[in-house]
Amino acid sequence: MARVLGPIVVAFLLLYVSPKVFRNFLSDWRAGGWPTATGTIEEAEVIEPASNRGEFRVRFLYTYSVPDAEYSSERYSFCIGTSFDDRADANELLARYPVTTEVPIAYDPADPAISVLEAGVSGHCVVVVVAFVLAWISVLASAAVLLRRI
Repeated sequence: MARVLGPIVVAFLLLYVSPKVFRNFLSDWRAGGWPTATGTIEEAEVIEPASNRGEFRVRFLYTYSVPDAEYSSERYSFCIGTSFDDRADANELLARYPVTTEVPIAYDPADPAISVLEAGVSGHCVVVVVAFVLAWISVLASAAVLLRRI
């Protein structure tokens, strides 16, 4: 029974998480081709964990203008998170975008309110997608083996 239950549990977990992973990957992919506007980092901070076991989260607030409108956003990337186990790693990201720095902001031409500070697919995002694809292959191969035994 455990041999059957394992792949079923993994399949349900993958069904739950996979859509978000692939949606974020595709959003980053599209954002790599979006136009950019000059933006300004208005706020940048490391948010301390609520407990000793939490993660350090980097938060940015930036503003940017497109013809006829000004926007603000906190989105760093669709796929890459800004949470770190180590304060030094959080500070490293924070140092890349000091307050008042002008930066290129990629925005969706169909909806300029949607924007990202880091546009395009990162290596981290590719690794996550490949891991999910391999997990699906594993689940499907396990299911095929189990079905042959029935």
